[in-house]
Amino acid sequence: MKKIRCYVSLDKEEKWLNEMANRGWELDEKHTKYEFRKTSPNDTIIKIDYRNFKSKDDFQNYIILFKDYGWGHIAGTKTSGKQYFKKIDERAGDDIFSDVSSKAERYKKLSNMWLSLVVCYIPISIAFALLM
Repeated sequence: MKKIRCYVSLDKEEKWLNEMANRGWELDEKHTKYEFRKTSPNDTIIKIDYRNFKSKDDFQNYIILFKDYGWGHIAGTKTSGKQYFKKIDERAGDDIFSDVSSKAERYKKLSNMWLSLVVCYIPISIAFALLM
């Protein structure tokens, strides 16, 4: 099943993905749309981090680090920004962040991305306004 949704809040997106897993639809891929595969309903915990990487090795090390702590990488690429993880080890905590500062860093990176988009679109908006 494929679905198109747009979320600004990572928490709301995580909640929706976890609800889908509870209904038996597990996230399989995420590019422009969410791709799900049918599974048995389960209480999977899915979390999202926001991070881009300069090298493939940095990306692979990041995925391995999360796997060592009980989280499997579901979707996301080196340059996609959003990285989707699923809890794969019952001994792992229910959050991918070990402290408040690392969770705050996720929001800082996300806000920087939104700020750069706004800065790019302001000149375009002004140009269109002047043309009309």
